[in-house]
Amino acid sequence: MKANILSAAIALPLTLALASCESKVTVEEEMSSGADKVAEGVKEMADSAADAAKESAEEAKDSAADAAEDAKDAAEEAKDAAADAASDAADAAKDAADAAADAATDAADAAKDAVTPE
Repeated sequence: MKANILSAAIALPLTLALASCESKVTVEEEMSSGADKVAEGVKEMADSAADAAKESAEEAKDSAADAAEDAKDAAEEAKDAAADAASDAADAAKDAADAAADAATDAADAAKDAVTPE
């Protein structure tokens, strides 16, 4: 029985000594871990912002291309409209010249008929 008490008397302080030697996280380690987490969060936010900026740039590029295509189409339509208007004006001028020639011919015939005795 003395051996059991002696064993307990030796084992208990030894157990307490070993338990107190457990590795504990120091304040410095906790701060370092916290700083690492903050740095990781900042990196994730920066990556997210970079992705958003890249996406916005691609959308702006697409919009600029669409606007250029629309401007090209509008210029083509304006060119076609101007060509059509010029053609219509030329046709109208030709028709007017033909009508004037016909009128002049009719007037000459009428004058000839008026001067010629029957």
